[in-house]
Amino acid sequence: MITVYSAPGCRHCTTTKDFLKNNNRDFHEVNVAENPEVIDSLKEKNFKQFPVVITDNDEWSGHNEEKLNSLVS
Repeated sequence: MITVYSAPGCRHCTTTKDFLKNNNRDFHEVNVAENPEVIDSLKEKNFKQFPVVITDNDEWSGHNEEKLNSLVS
């Protein structure tokens, strides 16, 4: 399962979600503006930018093409 925590107007969030969609990867999106209760838990994990991507085996923040490519290879 892939979860993408995103923020409105975030260009990197859109790029990451588009990449996943274009590569037929299902993901669950959590918009932090609609779910502000998740922000504290993301901060506790030291994530400092959006998107935050969490998979079964990895987690990162920011648009990371290398990690995204590893999800589709």
